[in-house]
Order: sequence, then C-alpha cells, then structure tokens
Amino acid sequence: MGVKGISVPLIALDGERHVVHVLPLTSGARRRAGATYAAAAPLFVHKAALESPSPLEVIGKLYKLTPTELRVLLAIVQVGGAPEVAKRGHRRIHR
Repeated sequence: MGVKGISVPLIALDGERHVVHVLPLTSGARRRAGATYAAAAPLFVHKAALESPSPLEVIGKLYKLTPTELRVLLAIVQVGGAPEVAKRGHRRIHR
C-alpha cells in the first residue's frame, strides 16, 4: 500500500460503481489517536460518477460537426453509404 495509500475501484451487485481510498495511518498518527485505537488504515468510500461522452459526441466535437452533420453521419453509418441515405431521404420527402 505504501505511505500514500491506494484507490480501489469497486462495482456493487446492482452495477453502481464506487471507489475506495485506503490511507495508511503512520505510527505517529496512531499514537496521537490513542493507545486503544487499533485501526491501521481508514477507508473512504464514495460513489463514482462516470460521465463520459458518447462516441458520437466525441466525433462531433473532434471534427466540429453541427448536429445535422452528425445525424447525416450516423445515417450513413447505419444505412451503409451516402447513396442509400439519399434514396431513403428522397422517399421520405415525397411520401
């Protein structure tokens, strides 16, 4: 664990993510806390917030795409190419 401690990621049974920080108490800190204090390291547990952007958001920001450009790109990827997207879009407009 060392003098600085460690951080351990945990996943609860319900899928929630937490991080446990284990910080060792030095012998001086234990003496100041009292002779009957037997703890060697406190544990600090907190819920981890994983806020990562979606791959589409990353692509949009990286290439400075407008929301419309991003929708067209997604349509091209899902449908299989620009001509196919154009055909589907043309059919939707004239229906």
